[in-house]
Amino acid sequence: RIAEATAREVPTALASGVDIELRGEGPVMVSGSPQAIGIGLSNLVRNAIQHGGSGGRVVVEVAASRRVSVIDFGPGIGTAYGGRTVMEPFARGKQDSAGTGLGLAIVAQVAALHGAGLSIEETPGGGTTVSLSFPQ
Repeated sequence: RIAEATAREVPTALASGVDIELRGEGPVMVSGSPQAIGIGLSNLVRNAIQHGGSGGRVVVEVAASRRVSVIDFGPGIGTAYGGRTVMEPFARGKQDSAGTGLGLAIVAQVAALHGAGLSIEETPGGGTTVSLSFPQ
């Protein structure tokens, strides 16, 4: 399903001049709603395409440890905006950016419903890495 969620965003990536790469260690099974997890992953990939910089690339990485990471190499995002975190509904890094600010809030809800950890880190060299770590 991770490949399907990534593939749904390919037209957006092509229109933005962004390459998408899917890396994995083979099939990884997680328990939960395939639809909800797919929506969460689509939101992560779409955010990375929109905010990762035009002409860049997005990497979706799946580890055998059940960790799924979406990596971009753009300007990066902070984790807080005036006391609000990027995971709160309607939080946006730039007020003039596209979107409603719901993407990461949806991802946070999907993670919570599945007992998954959610982390946001700076990508070495610039950008943002958002990871979902599903329980064993």
